[in-house]
Amino acid sequence: MRNVAGKAKIERVCVLAEYRKFHIGKKLMEFMEKLAIENNFKVIILCVQIQALNFYKSLGYQVCSVPFLDAGIKHLIKMEKKI
Repeated sequence: MRNVAGKAKIERVCVLAEYRKFHIGKKLMEFMEKLAIENNFKVIILCVQIQALNFYKSLGYQVCSVPFLDAGIKHLIKMEKKI
């Protein structure tokens, strides 16, 4: 997690497919949100691949961009969540 204009930015989160049934991604995001709150951030931002969009929406993140390309990765979407 890093500070970007007063917002906590989480980067490059990924859980291997065979471990997703253990809800590791959700637990990891809950932990990162807790750290952000403890460090007085009010907003978390992250960029996600389109195939993970519904996962992050289920955690309360909202889309705030159109799809874009970054570091050779296609179809990224910027999302944010007020905490």
